[in-house]
Amino acid sequence: MRGIIGCSAIVGLAVFAVAFIASLFDADTSIAEGAGLGGGLGFCIALAVFICALRDNLRYRRAWRAVQRELQARPDVTEGEFLDHFPDHDPELVKRIRKGIAASLDVPVTKIHPADRLRDLGFRSLAPPIWSFLLDHVMEGRDVPAQVVAFGSDALVDIEDLLRHAQRMLDSLKLDDKDNMV
Repeated sequence: MRGIIGCSAIVGLAVFAVAFIASLFDADTSIAEGAGLGGGLGFCIALAVFICALRDNLRYRRAWRAVQRELQARPDVTEGEFLDHFPDHDPELVKRIRKGIAASLDVPVTKIHPADRLRDLGFRSLAPPIWSFLLDHVMEGRDVPAQVVAFGSDALVDIEDLLRHAQRMLDSLKLDDKDNMV
């Protein structure tokens, strides 16, 4: 909430400054009128930004809670059952991905199933926070220099796709997963 208020205030101050400076070039407008015009415009814009950001935040929270409720209501899948579905993938990476998904959604790891579709887990509506959290989770414990990594959801449908994408990303960083694990 503080972020929303801060962003709104910054946008409002920027609009105020532009309107106030523009009013200084008008010979018929006094400094007080320019400040009033700038303040009014700045307040209106800040209020609009605040309302839009609050609306988006509420939509995000509603989507997150709905996914959480759905996951909590389903049966558990053990680690062994989960790993059996991905025999061609590194078990450590599979565990990290599963643990990262569960942690990002704040549900027990056993609630993440191997056949889950990313859309059902909320990856479309919750995409930016989940991707950044998951990327941090996959990279945790690896000796990786800071760099920009593309980790988007456009072509990903299920956990299998996510595993392949994560492995390609790690390979592109020229990591040997087993040697760089802490």
